[in-house]
Amino acid sequence: MQGPIQITFKGVQKTEAIESLIHEKIAKLERICSYMISCRVTVEITNRHQKTGSPFRINIDMAVPPGHELVVKHTSTQGNLHDPLPNVLREAFNIADRRIEELVQRQRGEVKTHA
Repeated sequence: MQGPIQITFKGVQKTEAIESLIHEKIAKLERICSYMISCRVTVEITNRHQKTGSPFRINIDMAVPPGHELVVKHTSTQGNLHDPLPNVLREAFNIADRRIEELVQRQRGEVKTHA
């Protein structure tokens, strides 16, 4: 990656395990797209309510030349409100993997386009 990785925590305790998981997942993204310019990850908790759980919100913002910006916004849903943060992070990065892989395939011309 050409630029630094930015990881921001809002309302969530920053731990070494979570940070290493994020770096591991970003390394996987870099294997898919080696020319990615930047990656910003924001981990935040939306609210702390007894009945709704503690849903996490993950934002992943990736810049890929020439001029592509991929944004993944993932929030714990109704059935997953009590999922631990690592599970929510994995789900968000799985979505990011699929999106960046689709972009790379389009850039390489591996996907047929209709006239």
